Amino acid sequence: KVSIFATGFGDNLPGSNVWQTVQGAYFVTSARPWNIPANAGVEAEQAAFRKYAHFTASQFPDYGQSEAYLGADLMIHGLESAGANPTPASTIKALRATTAYNADGILPVTLNYSVNFGYNTKTECLWLEKATQSGFEPVSATPSCSQYIPGSTSLTPPKI
Repeated sequence: KVSIFATGFGDNLPGSNVWQTVQGAYFVTSARPWNIPANAGVEAEQAAFRKYAHFTASQFPDYGQSEAYLGADLMIHGLESAGANPTPASTIKALRATTAYNADGILPVTLNYSVNFGYNTKTECLWLEKATQSGFEPVSATPSCSQYIPGSTSLTPPKI
């Protein structure tokens, strides 16, 4: 049995007064972590955090920062897709017409908002990171995926 934390993955945890107590525990992130090979989406995200949040090369976003970035990215996508003079209604319409969104590879799955707007997908994928003495270490460069158990709101456990 292992401990899996849904939040806490961030650069402020290593070196904190609780770091020793979480050694060996796993943390999940729904956004591609920066300590695996980057893709175009991660490179854009890193550039934005360095420019606007003054991140150093060793820093990486925590859950809240990552979710804020993804939310802003999705809103920009909606505004750009809504045309030259976007309105709230045209932006929502454009978002609901989006059939393939994954924040340029930051998200582990491609979302189809034309059918899943506001609903869970059938598969939930997350990256796992293990807390070690030297910091967070990725379990794998690929995300671990779970399926919803039919007729319930529960997921099968991720493979570690």
